[in-house]
Amino acid sequence: MINEMKERSLVFIDKISKDDFIQDMVNGTLSEKAICHYLKADAIYLEKFADVYALLFAKISDKASKNFF
Repeated sequence: MINEMKERSLVFIDKISKDDFIQDMVNGTLSEKAICHYLKADAIYLEKFADVYALLFAKISDKASKNFF
């Protein structure tokens, strides 16, 4: 099963690695504007993720599940 999952993910990994943003980052040619946009978007994502995580964590009643997260 794990080998099948790895195999199926290769298509996505290939597409991601060929993305212009990723290529510019790898090559050191990412513009300041792109970096600022990425950082702003990432900050929004992390803030929302933390909100959802806090809500989820508050709803978990057993210690084993809390330890998992």
